[in-house]
Amino acid sequence: AHVQNNYRVSLEYKNGYLSIVKMPADTKYADNGQKVIKVENDDRGIIYANRSAKEGEPMELIERKYAEIWRQHAYPGEWIELNDGKWVQK
Repeated sequence: AHVQNNYRVSLEYKNGYLSIVKMPADTKYADNGQKVIKVENDDRGIIYANRSAKEGEPMELIERKYAEIWRQHAYPGEWIELNDGKWVQK
């Protein structure tokens, strides 16, 4: 999904998941973008759940920890949500 982010198609929420910034007008591109985001979020959910179970920490805490990692790795210009709910472009 970071390829999508590099084109400013998706944004990083403070809960560690992605969403589409603005739906592309081209339906093929929009459909593909939605599929990529869903697959990435599903994968992230599995990773978070496994880590939560392994470390005995609440899922929400694991999501927030990973959200910080994703923010650090965001591309310049990518929209990211800070812990206080404020949106900024990196």
